[in-house]
Amino acid sequence: PDLQKRKKEMAERKARRTGAIQAMSILSHSGGAALIEPSGAINHGALLSLFQRFDTDRSGHIDKDELRKMLFVLNQGVRRAKLSRQDVEEELNTMLKDLDTDGDGQINFDELYVAVKSWSQDIAKDAPNGASPA
Repeated sequence: PDLQKRKKEMAERKARRTGAIQAMSILSHSGGAALIEPSGAINHGALLSLFQRFDTDRSGHIDKDELRKMLFVLNQGVRRAKLSRQDVEEELNTMLKDLDTDGDGQINFDELYVAVKSWSQDIAKDAPNGASPA
């Protein structure tokens, strides 16, 4: 039972990450730039532009409230059924824990960059022929 639960949690985390990468790619394409280059490299400028879009107070960090708004935007068009408030808070806390590697309660650009790079590499490993996720 514990192994099945862990496998399910890992699959859900991977699906969440894949959805986030796809949504960020769509947003960056609408801004005129590819988030992930054909080579698989992260487009620094495109990711910075997305980061700045969600860093609404221009603090250089995405705090929990800004992350909540970011998740709402990223989940539009990618999300299946409407999430309950509790589901949103659980996803928010999971994402914050996943991204906030220095434990300060907010996400800086470097943390987002490292996460997106890692996630896109994981997705590419599972894609046919190692294709780029975007």
